Amino acid sequence: MNQIEMWQWASFALAMAGAFVTAIWGLGKVLLRQITTQIEARFDTQEQQRKEASKRHSMRFDQLEKEARQREREHLELLAQLPREFVRREDHIRFETAIHGKLDALYKSIELLTERLK
Repeated sequence: MNQIEMWQWASFALAMAGAFVTAIWGLGKVLLRQITTQIEARFDTQEQQRKEASKRHSMRFDQLEKEARQREREHLELLAQLPREFVRREDHIRFETAIHGKLDALYKSIELLTERLK
């Protein structure tokens, strides 16, 4: 039987350590590749969801913009319609005061006539 010398044990231990390090490095590389693939897939999914959300927000914003234009048009139509259909309070008070003044003058004229006829 041959005895194994120290340098052979050292060579064997070094070879086993090298194989172990190579195996760990290979496993680490595979693991990092899988993690990278999963992260890229997650980012792709998030990008797709962001694009869909952006499209939905854009459509909603366009709808809100359309509704705002509709409300503005209705507001302008109401502003155009107001002077034709409604009288301002101050104008009505002035008109009523003028009518009361004319009625008072008419009453005085009628009163004067009735005094002359007596």
